[in-house]
Amino acid sequence: MEREIIIKWLKLFSIGYIIIFIIELLNLILFSNVIIISIDSEQMTISHLIFNSGYSSLQLAVIWIFYGITSSCFIILGVALFRIARQDKRENQILTKTLLITGMFMIIASFFRLELIYLINKEPIDTGGFSATFMNVIYNQSITNIIGALMWLIFTIITLTVLISALIISAIGLQWGIVQFQQTKPE
Repeated sequence: MEREIIIKWLKLFSIGYIIIFIIELLNLILFSNVIIISIDSEQMTISHLIFNSGYSSLQLAVIWIFYGITSSCFIILGVALFRIARQDKRENQILTKTLLITGMFMIIASFFRLELIYLINKEPIDTGGFSATFMNVIYNQSITNIIGALMWLIFTIITLTVLISALIISAIGLQWGIVQFQQTKPE
């Protein structure tokens, strides 16, 4: 593998991350503030349900905030990767370690994000006469429209896409590290 190819793909991955997570943040904002749900003949937005209604616990609000923070952190990571690829002054071994460590970090962060999505899905929404999980509220068409359910699926799709691309980045870093090691290995 040549260094130029690695740099080119790293630039593409970083630009892709920036675009994907900006779209995800916009989706989070739209999902929170535009999607209307009907619980006990009361219409409210998702953000009102989570933060103001009293139907959900404080834990759901904290998890929701953490999820938004992780999206912002991935945007920062994408910018950092783009700057690393653009500088192109690092030694091959340092670039290899950077790719491998970044890929591993992204794998761990993606699993963390999947856990946040799972916790949000399983969080109870209780109105007194009506009790269900957040996932049941989102996927119930009598409570939420189909657009809300599709927008909620985007979060899982993006996280799984990042997980797969993180595996690819780690594999590229590992493979390129092996090639570098074989080239510098004394015989």
